[in-house]
Amino acid sequence: KVTIEKDAFFGHDVMVLTGGHDPYKFGEERKGSNGGGPVTIREGAWIATRAIIVGPVEIGKHAVVGAGAVVVDDVPPYMLAVGNPAMIVKEYPH
Repeated sequence: KVTIEKDAFFGHDVMVLTGGHDPYKFGEERKGSNGGGPVTIREGAWIATRAIIVGPVEIGKHAVVGAGAVVVDDVPPYMLAVGNPAMIVKEYPH
């Protein structure tokens, strides 16, 4: 499940991934396994070009995900996350 709140916006080629497979299962067992989870992108968040969002995560209100970032953990509101894996590098005044 993907939830996108109002005024969130995206750059080009953003990927939002909610599915996956259990890396601890093998062969036929892995085919039916579940991994991943829901993604929530809160009001006013900005997901820059070619970012990859891997659920389960929440991108907070007015947070920014930098270009090419790979998000595997929540990004709190008003924070900038960059890199692979994405790390918080800045808080925006609000």
